[in-house]
Amino acid sequence: MAPLPPPPEFMDDVTASLAPELLSEILLRLPPDEPGHLFRAALVCKEWLRAICDPGFLRRYRAFHGSPPLLGLLHRRQVLQGDPVRHLARTTAVPLFPDPTFRRALDCHHGRALLHASDDGWYLIVWDPVTGEQHRFMDDVTASLAPELLSEILLRLPPDEPGHLFRAALVCKEWLRAICDPGFLRRYRAFHGSPPLLGLLHRRQVLQGDPVRHLARTTAVPLFPDPTFRRALDCHHGRALLHASDDGWYLIVWDPVTGEQHRVPEPGIPWLIYTAAVFCAVSGCAHLDCHGGPFRVVFVATDDEDELVKASVYSSETGAWSKPAILDYGYQTWQERLQAITRGESYRTPYVQPRRGALVGDEIYFTLRNENAIIKYNWGMNCFSKIDPPIREVYDIALMEMENGSLGYACIQGSSLYVWSRKVNSEGAAEWVHCCVIELQKMIPVVNLIDEAFVVGSGEGVGVIFVSTGVGLFTIKLKSRCVKKVAEPEVYFSVLPYMSFYTPDRGTLLSLARTH
Repeated sequence: MAPLPPPPEFMDDVTASLAPELLSEILLRLPPDEPGHLFRAALVCKEWLRAICDPGFLRRYRAFHGSPPLLGLLHRRQVLQGDPVRHLARTTAVPLFPDPTFRRALDCHHGRALLHASDDGWYLIVWDPVTGEQHRFMDDVTASLAPELLSEILLRLPPDEPGHLFRAALVCKEWLRAICDPGFLRRYRAFHGSPPLLGLLHRRQVLQGDPVRHLARTTAVPLFPDPTFRRALDCHHGRALLHASDDGWYLIVWDPVTGEQHRVPEPGIPWLIYTAAVFCAVSGCAHLDCHGGPFRVVFVATDDEDELVKASVYSSETGAWSKPAILDYGYQTWQERLQAITRGESYRTPYVQPRRGALVGDEIYFTLRNENAIIKYNWGMNCFSKIDPPIREVYDIALMEMENGSLGYACIQGSSLYVWSRKVNSEGAAEWVHCCVIELQKMIPVVNLIDEAFVVGSGEGVGVIFVSTGVGLFTIKLKSRCVKKVAEPEVYFSVLPYMSFYTPDRGTLLSLARTH
């Protein structure tokens, strides 16, 4: 058998046979998501080292791949969650420079990391992990801002995430003093007008059972823990009204921001189906900071014994309920009802809907099950009246206080949201006026084409409607048409939005500052 031919000889400088342009094109295609490829390639031979270190090649390499690769991760937490590990977690084997000593990572952009550090005082570090370059900025840069300018800047922090005020107050002593100033807090609330949504409670109809007994937080604000209760009834003016029972039933007026609670006895109306409302009783109050102070509770129910609709109002100043007012709808006695049935007239018990009421001035409006008839209770005069709705063919509706202070009515027909407002005409009579129609088909997501959307509530005088679908709970701003998902799918009948400014006092902020 003939011997095998000797293997071909390859010279170590085989790479020298590659034209520089071809070598550059090959190296250009090394993936950037593992930068160690370039390191290893540069160690192959001198020609590859020269090619990779050429500034022109490096410019082409960055331009060719476009977006830079991920080399590491820093992260932040919310104020009350504490700080994470103070370290840039490497995601590749690239030999980045060691981390400087810092307290909190703030940002990463354009190859730099922004860190918050403290020795004897707070300062900022701008750090380049690739080159190791560091720049230190003292926190007293804020002292160069005139107090008036600082106030105007802080005034524009958005209230829909109250944690912004917390974080700003922890920057330095000047900012803490500015934010804790009562004058600034009054201006802040007046500047933004409507308070933000901090949480959600909701009610269901009698046969649907009660939902989870918990105020679902919609922000990271540290609200006080929920008291023990059986059913949520209302939220107005920074307070929540809850129904509770130990040995007997009673009401709780609760302020989730301050934790304040007031126990209120029931009004003595034997209820079958009922609703209620709580609101501030301070005359002339703008209701932007209604924490503490006197309040009223209105309780409306269909009496379980005589099937009459009755209402009573409680004053925290007197600690007593008013004498129940009775709605006159033509059939006050059982004899009158039997006579009506004998005449062939239709009679149905006027059950109060367990739906949130709309507070407009000294009057509060609720609905009855029969054709969604509206009842108006004037708590100042302790009297009832009845109002026809603008439309009778719908069931899922919401009464609301409009931004102009009038009574509003919202419902969905087909795929459109309809809104009416009750206004006084030139002759002094009140009438329903059609305000707007919003096509929801392309605004609110649904699970499938047969999935219906329902109106389940509104905000307090802010032009916001709550709509429920199989995808979740959404808010719609009537002016801007902005849609936002605020909760997951649930059985919603009447949403009770808890809206309030969260502007904590200096003591709370200082205690947070000591722990962070």
